[in-house]
This record gives sequence, structure tokens and C-alpha cells, in this order.
Amino acid sequence: PESMVPLTFWLGLARKRSSALSVLKLAFGSGDIPIGSLNRLCSYAEVQIRLVDGLRRAARRDSLEQLCEYVTDNDKAKLHSWFYSMRRGPCGQADLVEVQNLFAREGVMQERQAFFRFLGHMTRNELVSAPGSAGAEGEKSSTGGKQRRIGRDEFFSLVCRAMVAWCIHSAIVLLS
Repeated sequence: PESMVPLTFWLGLARKRSSALSVLKLAFGSGDIPIGSLNRLCSYAEVQIRLVDGLRRAARRDSLEQLCEYVTDNDKAKLHSWFYSMRRGPCGQADLVEVQNLFAREGVMQERQAFFRFLGHMTRNELVSAPGSAGAEGEKSSTGGKQRRIGRDEFFSLVCRAMVAWCIHSAIVLLS
């Protein structure tokens, strides 16, 4: 994770080392980041880049902070306020449509269909449930299929992974 911190500074995603490390920890957990995890960020990269561009606009609109500080300062207050502004089920998990509506309401993400596909992909393949949580799968819906839900830690990871994907993409674009 330490090797990614200068990149966040260089690209204007963070001003403080602690915020950059906090984003990396929320995205991938403590310790080293497996190369496979970084490779998997390529799926739906364009959606993640648009998400982070929208989050950066929101950060500039609402504060003077860079995006990493915007979402992680004050004990992740912004991430908490976003998550707890959504309706959640009995297990404390939000439906993916709620996540989609949240970012549309915040003016962050306008491409609803592509974003919903990205959310579904992430909950099926990428996000690891926090210990003791029910995971990203919810109860059976009335139609008989699985209803996708996302917990607080998975939501935090989703946002932070998109930030890391944006960072890597931006570095590659600048270097090419």
C-alpha cells in the first residue's frame, strides 16, 4: 500500500498520507495488496472512472478537501452518512437499487444501467463480506430470485476500490 500513496498525491486524490492509506485499507484490507485484486479492478473500469469523477466533483462542491480526505476524514463521516441515508433491510444491508439511487441523488453517477451492472458484478465477484456479516446476498425476493444487498463495509470497499481504479487508470493515461 505504501507504494500507492505517492501516486494519490501526484494525481491530486489525496493530500494526507493517512487518508490515502485509509482508502487503500478500506478497499483491500490490511497488509499487502494482492496483484490479482488490482487486475480485477479492470472490470467495469469506465464505470468506476465515471463514479470517481462524480465523487471528485461532489468533493469540490461540498468542501475544499481532496477526495481521499473527503470520504475518510472524521472517522469516515461521509461514507457513513451516505450509507446510512439509504433504506436498509433487517440485516443492515442496502439494496443495490438504493446504492444506485444514492449516487444519482448526489449527482455523482448518471449512467444508471451501467452502474447497476457494475454493482451486481462487484457483489457477485469482488467484494468480500466483513467477518460476521451476512455477505452481499440478501434474502429471497418475492420473485424467487436472490435480491442483491450490500453491507456497510462492502459499500466502503466498493467506493474505495473505484478510487484506486481511477488512480491507476489516470497514471497510465498520463504516462502513455
